[in-house]
Amino acid sequence: MAIDINRCILEGRLGSDPEEKILTSGTKTVRARIACSDDYQDRHQQWQQRTYWITIQAFGHAADELALFGKGERIVVFGKWTVEEFTKDGKKQFFNKLAIEHVRGSDHRRGARPQQQGQEPVKGAQARDLPSGNPGADFDDEIPF
Repeated sequence: MAIDINRCILEGRLGSDPEEKILTSGTKTVRARIACSDDYQDRHQQWQQRTYWITIQAFGHAADELALFGKGERIVVFGKWTVEEFTKDGKKQFFNKLAIEHVRGSDHRRGARPQQQGQEPVKGAQARDLPSGNPGADFDDEIPF
């Protein structure tokens, strides 16, 4: 018997700040769009880049994690591919998205400074705005994205 697996891992940049909502049940949900690029050679052997915009949505703890990031930040998301079905003007429509289970930042130039003894850990937006403490962290400044 074959086992089907619905697991997705995407790395890309957030297209906007995540949008937070509280559902009537009291559950927190966060939705955003992530840009993932792909390089390929066209029929003239010229390299081209294609960008895919994927809607991501997180609930509960994963929503708290996603809410810590902002527009343009590189993140890695782990989740399941889902399809929402709805009817609009009497016509069935489908909406694809990634239901996020875990998020982590992958922008190596950002991150919290090492914590000094007796200090509170830095979290959220404050952590993102601090230099990484790595002298070679600004090496990739010329990357255009």
